Amino acid sequence: VDDGMGCAEDSVVEADMAKFDGICCTLFNNPQAVQREKDACGKREVFIGYVIDLDTGMVSVSEKNLLRALWHFACCDLEGRVSVKEMQRLASLGSRYSMICVELRPFTRALYRAASGWKNRQATFLLKEEAKQAIRMWRAMLFLLSSAEVVFGRNLETFRENPVISWIVEFDSSLEGSGGLLYRIDQDGVEVCLGGFAVALSSFGFANDSSYQNTAEYIGVILGLVALVKIGVRGVDVELRGDSITALTWAETGRPRGSLVTNASMVFTLLCVALGLTVRRSTHISGEKNWRCDILSRTDEPLRETLDKIGRGDSPVIDIPGDERAMRLFALCNPSLCTEGEERFRVFWKEIRELLASMNDQGK
Repeated sequence: VDDGMGCAEDSVVEADMAKFDGICCTLFNNPQAVQREKDACGKREVFIGYVIDLDTGMVSVSEKNLLRALWHFACCDLEGRVSVKEMQRLASLGSRYSMICVELRPFTRALYRAASGWKNRQATFLLKEEAKQAIRMWRAMLFLLSSAEVVFGRNLETFRENPVISWIVEFDSSLEGSGGLLYRIDQDGVEVCLGGFAVALSSFGFANDSSYQNTAEYIGVILGLVALVKIGVRGVDVELRGDSITALTWAETGRPRGSLVTNASMVFTLLCVALGLTVRRSTHISGEKNWRCDILSRTDEPLRETLDKIGRGDSPVIDIPGDERAMRLFALCNPSLCTEGEERFRVFWKEIRELLASMNDQGK
């Protein structure tokens, strides 16, 4: 997709998906739509720039297109002046391949923001840190996709419009802390509570600053996914349930906004990719219905006592504060943690990857 003068990324992604779906429908319904010399049969085929592998059940980017995208991102001089045309190209590539690397959609937004507002495509400018971080994320993810397609590609099952979701994370956050409950829908369609968690946010120093409320809610989502990992859940679709429309929207669409969630967004991206967790659905509930998680987010009592108080005393305690690796991952969500510059980003990225690998091995 070439967005020309830099149209809004949402429309580009939707147009790209519509084109992909449209071509699929045309081919399935009219085999004569493809020239004979372009037709092929097999379990792994390149299809309009994507690779579909029926053995692994994964969809990835063709080698030619992947190398082309990686080359453009790698050649961008983060410390020098960049042309508007170059940024529009990167944003267009990000928009196209976020269809595969879904978790990188928030970083595609940053590329579009950097390229917007310019009339002269030949004009040059210095990149802001937000755009630099986005380019670093895309560099790293494209490299990982090229080296481990089965892990970092997209599963064919995720293209289903109405998947069956059995795992639910119900959460809430205050400026004091985050808390939540995990549920699984059993064979009879009954929600079974698998446990509860609560983590204090006092170490982040949000105090009474309401500008951090959405950040706290988003971190609550991450803690809910960490809680799932702690009980051994991996490679599943997840439904989120809470009273924060902003956090639900950010997590489901993969488009968090603002510099206060940049670090948390990187943690969320790598967590979902490394452990195969996909937020496929979000359900908004009123604050009154979310009273249990609200209490968990504000408690300073032992978690077992709080679970008893909210009527979930028969559910297990999911002890995130007692897990050193989980708490180190949680600490990396701190918006005041500086990750600017190539070296800081490399250290930040490496620590997240090592922690997730360790947590994954621990749960197997």
